[in-house]
Amino acid sequence: MDRSWIYNSEPFSLAFLCGVQQFMEHVRARFSADEKIKCPCQKCLNHIDKSLDDVHEDIELNGMSRCYTRWVYHGEEETDVGQDEDGELVVVPEDMSWDFGERFKIVSQSISFCWAYIDDFLFF
Repeated sequence: MDRSWIYNSEPFSLAFLCGVQQFMEHVRARFSADEKIKCPCQKCLNHIDKSLDDVHEDIELNGMSRCYTRWVYHGEEETDVGQDEDGELVVVPEDMSWDFGERFKIVSQSISFCWAYIDDFLFF
């Protein structure tokens, strides 16, 4: 299953939302609607069990955890993901964007925003 939406898509973009939808179709094919499953969003990190609808919403709002590469909590078998001879996951380079300039810019903006928020909060 294509995972490029996790690494290369902007939140709420068409590619991101389609990726979330594909993931949830994968999950819904393996779990009943009334089951609670681990939420793989960036906030819950597979530590909290939620309904399928809540998981879908959380992933859309918070993004998918980038370190959750083999979806073992969501019905993916070991054979569903490629491995090299050492048993490591095979990550296709074109699936991951390494545009460090753009990533650095986003992180810098986030840090600046956080510091501005902290200043406003601490020195009101």
